[in-house]
Amino acid sequence: MPTYLDFHDDVTALEDVTEAVKAMEMSAASHVQRERRVTTSMQEYVDVVVGLTAAFARRYRLADHPVFMPKSDGVDLLFIVGGERGLVGGLYTELVRRYEREEKKYGRIVAVGRRSAQWLVDEGIKPDEVMAASEGSPDRQQSAALAKYALDGFLNGDLRSVDFLFPKFVSLSVQQPEIRAFLPFVLPHEIDPGTAADLPGWPVLAPGRSAVADGLLRRYLDYVVFGVLAEANLSEFAARTVAMEEAGAQAEREIKRLRLRYFKERRRFMSQKQAESFFALRTV
Repeated sequence: MPTYLDFHDDVTALEDVTEAVKAMEMSAASHVQRERRVTTSMQEYVDVVVGLTAAFARRYRLADHPVFMPKSDGVDLLFIVGGERGLVGGLYTELVRRYEREEKKYGRIVAVGRRSAQWLVDEGIKPDEVMAASEGSPDRQQSAALAKYALDGFLNGDLRSVDFLFPKFVSLSVQQPEIRAFLPFVLPHEIDPGTAADLPGWPVLAPGRSAVADGLLRRYLDYVVFGVLAEANLSEFAARTVAMEEAGAQAEREIKRLRLRYFKERRRFMSQKQAESFFALRTV
């Protein structure tokens, strides 16, 4: 039977754990603020790219670019975007459940993030390929690599379509798994790639209209991927913040329970010692 000293040791150990959990919660919360600034600044840049693309589309026809062309052959690819961190099992479980509802559609899976990839394997889903996710904020090099991987496979005919499954940030306590179509690409509603006539005259674009259109669309696609990675990163930190907050609250409740047991056992022990001392004195 545990003594009051055992309960005291348990309380001390749990208090140490609580301090660590609070530190992790504060760290995750600070990352949430930083990632929200990243997504906001990224959206401002995307708005500029959208404006440039819209201006280009008003004068030059974009609909003939191969990124808009539906494919009849090839494999349907799904990127499942998670992360490299733990303590967000609920978030990964929601991603798995969302994938299971669409599982029959996809012939190839690429997991982004080794920790989330391991979660998929534990759930009986084996990715065809695993790509590392960024330890911190996503960077352009990573988003460009993913966009190039998808675009090269789509343009050479290996892939029929490319989608991204990722946790979309709704609020600090709510992250929803979302599947976002990537290729064949669909421009925002404010850009119509098919109505403009291919007008002659100024401005003269170097090295040529098709090269400029290709570069502009590739840059646009890079930042669509960057937006997905940023959303997933933000959602993961938000989920960790909430998880650590709940873990801290649970630890505080357990500390209160153990302290109550500690005081009860200590009082019982002291009463027993006093009674033994009293009876010992009476027998002397």
